[in-house]
Amino acid sequence: MQRRSLLKAAAAAPAASLSVSPSGPAIGQDMRARTLRMVPQANLTSLDPIWTTAGVTENHGWTIFDTLYGL
Repeated sequence: MQRRSLLKAAAAAPAASLSVSPSGPAIGQDMRARTLRMVPQANLTSLDPIWTTAGVTENHGWTIFDTLYGL
């Protein structure tokens, strides 16, 4: 394969993948639903992400921070 044709094919690949992407709505999702719901993987035992190293508490802290300051 020639180097020039390889570079042309590599440059055309991202454009081709963008043109094939589906543009319709996702199946099984209500278009009116605007609320993001988080389901933790374990019970939340502490609310302070600085004091504990539990991952579920860290995720809760990030979720609250995003809700308060992510607007």
